[in-house]
Amino acid sequence: MIYLGQKALMTQEWKLVGEALFRIDKDPYETTNLASRFPEKWQELNAEMLRLEALQGPRLPPFKQGSRGFTARPNWDIRLTPEK
Repeated sequence: MIYLGQKALMTQEWKLVGEALFRIDKDPYETTNLASRFPEKWQELNAEMLRLEALQGPRLPPFKQGSRGFTARPNWDIRLTPEK
């Protein structure tokens, strides 16, 4: 079992991504969500994903979310576009 982060987990047969469940040994391109057909497997993998997620330390906020209230130090050179 491999914890992929971002609410994702996979085994040799299954991949859980958020609310979606795929049988990757038979559907490698993840075209059919099987969560409603295999709710027990979804529950099992989701419980394991939550357990592994709890072992992680605090996460960085999503891009831009943590920037509110941030002030760069005066000696930092921050440009949105490169100098010409």
